[in-house]
Amino acid sequence: MVGLRKAGVHVYRRHSMPAAILQAHWIGWRERAAVVPLGASTPYAVLGHVRAAFELLEQVRQGQLPEPSRIYIPFATGGSVAGLLIGLAMAGAKTRVVAVQTVETIIANRRRLERLVSRTLKLLGLGRQKFGFCLERLELIDRRQLGKGYRDIPAPTQAAINLAVQHGLRLDPAFSGKAFAALLDGLPEFPNGELLFWNTHDQSALSACLGDSR
Repeated sequence: MVGLRKAGVHVYRRHSMPAAILQAHWIGWRERAAVVPLGASTPYAVLGHVRAAFELLEQVRQGQLPEPSRIYIPFATGGSVAGLLIGLAMAGAKTRVVAVQTVETIIANRRRLERLVSRTLKLLGLGRQKFGFCLERLELIDRRQLGKGYRDIPAPTQAAINLAVQHGLRLDPAFSGKAFAALLDGLPEFPNGELLFWNTHDQSALSACLGDSR
């Protein structure tokens, strides 16, 4: 859905996703305005998850948790995934990333992810020499939890959400629930807890309900 400004009033029209993206860029060009990409996934935004990867590995160094073998994270517009790939590579971690696809392939795809990694490396002044090294941190793009698309809630996703609630963790069905379902699916291969779930869903509302003052 794209908003058009007409006589001081915003008029909304429904479009397919590709048409909506093209329409937004056309409006931006016509109005000489900046267009925020889907998910605000820009190289500057990716830097947040680069730093988050370093923070994780500092916790590993301090003995707060073992170094994970795999990190399971939702994959949509790619900013979070790209940041982890770069941060883990720069820190020399052995951890690999399972990017759990949560939206249609026209948005969540390897080409978009690679482009975001490349542009972020350029921003960091690292150029292409580290590109392949960063992409080696990607274990796979897991499409098994996508179901019929972004709005679909497959049975494993709902089961994962229900299990998480029992442990005080609130997940959303579109993104974090699918990533957690993928992790649960991978547990038989890693029975000693070598997997880490990277929760991208805001927990503040749940904390308020539980009276958590942290």
